[in-house]
Amino acid sequence: MKAKMTIGSAFETIAKVTKDSEFKKEAMDAIAKEGRFLKRIMGLTMMQSYIVSVILEKAGETVTCLGLAEYADVSPIRIMTIHSQIDDLVKRGFLNEADGRSAATWNMRYTASCSLISAVRNNHDLLPYDYCETTSDDMWQMIAGMLYDCDYSSISYPYMVQQIKNLFANCGHIDFCRKVNEQHLMDDNLVLLLVICNCLVNKSEDYACTNDYEDIIPTSIHTRIIRQFKSKTHELIKKDLVKAKNEDCDEFCLTKNGILHLLGQEYLGSEKDESEQPSRNIVAKEMFYNADEASQIERLTNLLSQDNFIQIQARMRKVGMRPGFCTIFHGAPGTGKTETVLQLARKTGREIVQVDLSSIKDKYVGESEKRIQAVFTDYGEKLAESDVAPILFFNEADAIFGKRHTDVNSEVEQMSNAMQNIILQAMENFEGILVATTNLTDNLDAAFERRFLYKIEFKKPSTEVRKKIWLSMIPELGEKNAEVLASRYDFSGGQIENVARRMMVDAMLYGRTLTGKEVISVCDEELFGKKKALNINKKSA
Repeated sequence: MKAKMTIGSAFETIAKVTKDSEFKKEAMDAIAKEGRFLKRIMGLTMMQSYIVSVILEKAGETVTCLGLAEYADVSPIRIMTIHSQIDDLVKRGFLNEADGRSAATWNMRYTASCSLISAVRNNHDLLPYDYCETTSDDMWQMIAGMLYDCDYSSISYPYMVQQIKNLFANCGHIDFCRKVNEQHLMDDNLVLLLVICNCLVNKSEDYACTNDYEDIIPTSIHTRIIRQFKSKTHELIKKDLVKAKNEDCDEFCLTKNGILHLLGQEYLGSEKDESEQPSRNIVAKEMFYNADEASQIERLTNLLSQDNFIQIQARMRKVGMRPGFCTIFHGAPGTGKTETVLQLARKTGREIVQVDLSSIKDKYVGESEKRIQAVFTDYGEKLAESDVAPILFFNEADAIFGKRHTDVNSEVEQMSNAMQNIILQAMENFEGILVATTNLTDNLDAAFERRFLYKIEFKKPSTEVRKKIWLSMIPELGEKNAEVLASRYDFSGGQIENVARRMMVDAMLYGRTLTGKEVISVCDEELFGKKKALNINKKSA
């Protein structure tokens, strides 16, 4: 008995028959039945059925227009003539348009959308996402996911813009969407606004810097944004939603009006210029460490508990020792250094005074030295008036705690050495709590090393710790799957969190949990060009 045709079998047949077919008549006649079936079920033209078949055949890869031509052994000109049909597939949600940095060429890259894969797997037409039940939290996760995908070239900039506009058009029941829609912003300005808002809402950062938007917003637009902010003619400035945070106009934050109008009173505290972050506003987060790190962090936490800290300082003063405590956390990115500082502050009830290193260095000789001196002067005044000593926090301090120049050949090198001498002297007489984080210990000056009482190395988590992180982020994985992922991918905690966020966004977009293969695909994308694990048994996932 002949098997009933399905969406999957139709695409499979078309992919097989059209391979190297040159679209000859006999080949097209051979798949006429499948073409009529897909037109009736999914509304696809014969050529669109071919395009989708090839992209499904190459699942897990990106397919270019040139690749579509080579698959059927036809001229690229043939594919150029049907480009509008490819655009239609993107618009209707069959394909994702990838690689924003190829947006100006005809040879774009495409991947199968999750909706298409679901349709093939479950033998049904594409199901549109139901926005009616979308909450504000859902919306922010979707925005974060789209910005992330564009940042890492999983989707193109034009495709992301279209998806964002679609989200906002369908989520008028969410205050933020409604208020942003009322602004009628240009596409590029809308994206910049969302980047800044995403930093505040999802990252708890009160401004967006170059790293947050340089690989999302096309480079060709950067100069115009900076020029318009310097001349105060930018649309977001005129609407009093965003302001430049520095003179170079490459860092941006929401204005007080922007925060109140778009996000609400609860976010107003992040608009203040003061760098203090009260410990009561730090969200509790379970941390996972390797055994050595856990022991050292526990010891440091006990030291910084108020009762112990006061007694230890008094004892050190009595015997003539310096009462200040300087600590450095070093290790690979994503291993929890910054979050550990936040949790230390929360557990010990201390404020964090974070040093904005980007605002310290000035092109004018003498200004940078004054600014770094002011950091310690201001901290000393705050320490004197505080019942509980705050933490002076230098995050990613490589540039300012680096090795001093031995052969000074420029004013910049002279300025750098002068700044470091000021810091070294300040640390010598320091009476509070200083914590610095760095990824590059090899670049640390020996004089700084001696002044750090505690030096804690944050290593990549062990397999067992990775398993715990997977389960904490995605409990529904279960013990076995979490163990497989922990063994297979040597991820940091930050990388696991990225994967968890991607999975959450996709689950909300497509109304289902991801399959094992889809989770593996997301993990492979997180590797981002790095050498993948050897001897992988994919069937184990």
